[in-house]
Amino acid sequence: MIFVVEIKDDGKISEPSAENIKKHECATEHFRWLNEWLEREGSPIRYQFDMLTPRDFNKFFQKLRKHDLAEFRSQLDVAVRKANGAA
Repeated sequence: MIFVVEIKDDGKISEPSAENIKKHECATEHFRWLNEWLEREGSPIRYQFDMLTPRDFNKFFQKLRKHDLAEFRSQLDVAVRKANGAA
């Protein structure tokens, strides 16, 4: 699993910008497509994209050390998806 992380300011959680909403949407779709292609090719490699703020650093790195980051969603990931109308 390869984690692609974009760091943002904590303030972005309460008011995600239109730019970050679109960036998150496009990156998520890109890595979904890439992971599907890798699976078809028989590769064990998978990618996960997250937007992370300092508020979630400890949680992120604790889960990383425990190899438990699959399906991790930061507070900003959740806020951006919500702002974009996704669950």
